[in-house]
Amino acid sequence: MKNIFLFLFVFLFLVIPQNKVKILSVSNSISCKTKQLKFYDNKDSIFLKYIPSDTTKIKYINVNMHFMLKDNNTGNFTENSDGYNDTTYNAYRYAKDLIDNSNYNLANNVKMNLPRPNNTPVLKTKYRYRLKEVLFHKNSKYYYYENTNGSQLIKNFGKDRAKVINIFIQATNAENQKSGGDASMAGYRWVRIKRAWEDYAIGKTGWWVAPILNHEIGHCLGLVHTMRKLNGPCCDSINGYCDDGCSDTPTWEHIVVNLKQASPCCWNDTICSNNMMDYSASQRAITPCQLGKIHYYLSKISDN
Repeated sequence: MKNIFLFLFVFLFLVIPQNKVKILSVSNSISCKTKQLKFYDNKDSIFLKYIPSDTTKIKYINVNMHFMLKDNNTGNFTENSDGYNDTTYNAYRYAKDLIDNSNYNLANNVKMNLPRPNNTPVLKTKYRYRLKEVLFHKNSKYYYYENTNGSQLIKNFGKDRAKVINIFIQATNAENQKSGGDASMAGYRWVRIKRAWEDYAIGKTGWWVAPILNHEIGHCLGLVHTMRKLNGPCCDSINGYCDDGCSDTPTWEHIVVNLKQASPCCWNDTICSNNMMDYSASQRAITPCQLGKIHYYLSKISDN
């Protein structure tokens, strides 16, 4: 299974044109041009030397945030208000709140819940986001999350696509739709976030969406789910096992079959996975191997 996963991982990165795999890191001389990426068989040893240490400089990744509006400039945060007639709060403030909360989570990595017990190190992540631009698009055609896809948005509205991650904030037209999003793992990097504006109306501001944004940008930086299929179901005996290629992110099979512990695919309990790349009420933990993957990817971006 791990061999199959890593083959797919290789495919995602190597089949795309190199001039499209570019993410700008502002402060530490990482700019935009990507070298050839190589992933080896079922070993995570390739990532070990890229795991950040206390002396590793923080890398900053530029992001643009796009607010998708209806034709009449309603239905989301705007330049002048929160979209609910409060002019003391607007899209610029929300964008800052979201990035600040996301960076706070990255600056405060937490211990893995699983397996129980474990001695997985809690390392400093050594990467952050820097908000470059806030943009607005009055276009009802692309307003709803369910009516569009990321490829359409990045093609029509993406800015500096080869240098930044473009984040699109969209409303949802589906009843009882949960917060969430999706992201690209190939080509120009984009993230879509749904229900941010609706969640704000019930008191769930940047702190609520920050774990979602970190999860989705994790996909942009080469990470996949640790316990779930790409479309969400648990990687269990019914849906089929999966493996993200890191030995320090235990699989459902290892937790349930080998250790005889409860299913980790749950929402809010110490038995639930709290990894950033899972779905839970506390998806904040990032393991050394995952950080090694992220910094390995960032290391392939050069100045020339």
